[in-house]
Amino acid sequence: MYTVINNKVYNTETARKVAEHRHGSVVETLYRKKTGEYFAHFYDSEASDNDRRAGWKGKDKIAPYDYVTAYAWAEMSLDKEEFARLFLDTEDTETEVFSVRISKACAAKLRRAQAETGIQLGQLVEQAVNFFEENFATINGTKEKR
Repeated sequence: MYTVINNKVYNTETARKVAEHRHGSVVETLYRKKTGEYFAHFYDSEASDNDRRAGWKGKDKIAPYDYVTAYAWAEMSLDKEEFARLFLDTEDTETEVFSVRISKACAAKLRRAQAETGIQLGQLVEQAVNFFEENFATINGTKEKR
């Protein structure tokens, strides 16, 4: 299914299927876009193609999910092993190529830190993320000290 919500494209054909769960006649499938964004696709096998429920296109509905919503969905919908595989820390030896766009100033700071410490860029980013997780929680867009 393909749809546009708030000027963002959601396409079940191009996104990666993360997990699936069935509630009666409704199949909920969690997807992750190449951008890292999550969304859910709902398919109701008992609905008609002409169903007019709010947000639905016949038998289908797509709902954008932020990370917290995707995490909560997975925690409620999946068994413990599947949830852990998808959302909890994996072995430290596993790595993933992860591209982000940052300002030139931030890139210069990272390169300078790398030159001064000899620590690889990926490790510097991991240290920054770990520091953030240990010291701050984001609640409704505001940062609160943990």
